[in-house]
Amino acid sequence: MRRRDVPIAILAAAVAPTVLSSCNGSADAEIATYPRTAQEIAGSVVPTDYTCRPGAWRRYGADPGGQADSTNAIAIACAVNGFAFDDVGGTYMVSGPIRVPSNCTISGKVNQTELVMLDPDTSLIVADETKGVTIEGIRFRVPAASAVATGVVVFFKCVECVCRNCDFSGFSWAGAWLYDARNCTVTQCYFHDSQGSLVDSADICVYNNSSDNIITDNRCFGGNFHGVLIQNPYNDAFPSRNLVARNHIVNHQAYGVCLYVPDEGDTHNHILDNRIEDIRGTFHRASGTGIYAAGGGAGGTVIDGNTLMRCCTETRFRIEAPGAIGIHGMTAANSPIAISNNVIDEMAHYDGILIVESAAQVIIIGNNVHLLSGNTEECPIRVELASQVTVKANILRRPPTDGRCILVYASGGAVADVTVSSNTCCGGNDSQIDFYSDEGGYFDQLLCFDNTCSGGGDAASCISVAAVNGATVSGNNCTSAKGVTFYIRDARDLKVANNTFNSEGPVSVVASGACTGSVYAASNSQNGAILDSAVGLLVE
Repeated sequence: MRRRDVPIAILAAAVAPTVLSSCNGSADAEIATYPRTAQEIAGSVVPTDYTCRPGAWRRYGADPGGQADSTNAIAIACAVNGFAFDDVGGTYMVSGPIRVPSNCTISGKVNQTELVMLDPDTSLIVADETKGVTIEGIRFRVPAASAVATGVVVFFKCVECVCRNCDFSGFSWAGAWLYDARNCTVTQCYFHDSQGSLVDSADICVYNNSSDNIITDNRCFGGNFHGVLIQNPYNDAFPSRNLVARNHIVNHQAYGVCLYVPDEGDTHNHILDNRIEDIRGTFHRASGTGIYAAGGGAGGTVIDGNTLMRCCTETRFRIEAPGAIGIHGMTAANSPIAISNNVIDEMAHYDGILIVESAAQVIIIGNNVHLLSGNTEECPIRVELASQVTVKANILRRPPTDGRCILVYASGGAVADVTVSSNTCCGGNDSQIDFYSDEGGYFDQLLCFDNTCSGGGDAASCISVAAVNGATVSGNNCTSAKGVTFYIRDARDLKVANNTFNSEGPVSVVASGACTGSVYAASNSQNGAILDSAVGLLVE
């Protein structure tokens, strides 16, 4: 899916500096409680209310009653103070962007200060090529929808800026937008009740060459396209080393966390310890993935310790790696991808973890995946047209009436260097570990060892290996209900040793097709018959 490029003119309008005007004061004001500061004098700023401390928005004419436009007053407070703040709480009307200079903190009273954006087509708080800006304790509300890509809070080419403990509602494209930002933080914010239908809208957008940013402990309930979007808009940019951690992301149309970097390279972003729920997939009915990493620029991604529930609830088409976690389009030049220690539950539709059309090394380890009854065609783990994949020490569960636990699929060519080891597969009414091919697909150099497969329906098998050139199946402990425990078909140079293949049915092992150079060793144990019609298989 091609992502929309944001027009440069729109961004320029969003970050244009506000012209500050001075307020008129009286001669008596000079002897009031808080006289003019050196910064106010240097900036030719005359406060309108000397009873307010320097930095208070009301000192410069801001109206907490929401009747007058407070844009210029708040901008003046930021321009001549290192700490610009609301001292009383209230609702302030804003009609244009407020530009915040370096080393300035703009602060509200938590749950009491609200800024209402009267023009939905522009940004509200803008830090433009600044350093050390902090925005905190403010409720931002945009009453009307927009068709323009803007952010409520924008960090544009900023360094070490922070947005924390803020509330965002009514935005149409981004609540917090980091554009070419470095070492910036968005934390403890609440995003909810977004508006409009802009493609790639997000609660938090990390854009272009933004790097080393921290997105943590936010509640992303906006309901727009994405909870968190990390994006390169097709211009050789690489948003890198960003941390997305401990966020609660709920009820989005496309993806919970979307990492979209189409240009080839390594970005090493980390998606850790988030809770992601109810991702719908209404966009083209082909999205819905909880954590989606796509493109040749997503090398080095780490997805660890996340909890994902009820993803793809309205997805209908298998196009863009639908599942709880989806990886799509990595290249052989990419650094390894790690998917580890995630908990995936209540998946009524599509896969738990899906790797598709990927040549990079992917390590899937220590995950716990549960599919709900009725999700018959999908798998807790699916590796599709992808090489260099390790599937290790995962716990995979599904009802015994349904399908596979692990599917490794080859079609139209080779899938190579796949290892499936030390997994626990419970349930399923198909091959619980299935190396499956069609349309001329085949496997090179497979390893399948030390897995435990148990349970399953009457038609279930435990391991099925087909169209293989070079493989080892060893140390697996497999028990099926009435079905065949182990299938071999057209497997060349396959070594099968030290396995236990038990079935409550009469047949434990079936071998067929061309199996030149393959060996079924005497070290295997099976309680049923071996039906061998294969050509070239040695059964010791």
